[in-house]
Amino acid sequence: MMVSYFLSGIFNLSIYIYLNWFYFDLLTITTVLAWIYVAKIGSCSAIYYIVLGLFSNALLMLSIFVDIVVIENRTPWALWSIYSFGVNTIDMMMLIALITNRDFLLLHKLCRFVKGKKFKPWFIDESEKPTNA
Repeated sequence: MMVSYFLSGIFNLSIYIYLNWFYFDLLTITTVLAWIYVAKIGSCSAIYYIVLGLFSNALLMLSIFVDIVVIENRTPWALWSIYSFGVNTIDMMMLIALITNRDFLLLHKLCRFVKGKKFKPWFIDESEKPTNA
């Protein structure tokens, strides 16, 4: 993560800074997921926070890019505040997760719960099972 943030300040993948940061976030997510796959890393709480945090940051970067560059909005509005607060909060969350490797927001438990649940579509009624005659 540190290397990605450092390199995003040196190398430009785009002429727009927000799009550059977006690309580096996607590149870092890809690198982390490839590293997990190749190294066969078990369940580490920090990985959930890093991937979710980088994905959230990437969405915020893309949305602010669209607002400022594509739409050419120059008037501050709620998205700008969400972006400013969100990116800094998410970065702090990822840093704390890396240092402590604790599941302080219970994301790891939530992911295990969702993986273990067998979700059935709401429209299937168990009482109407076909019987074998």
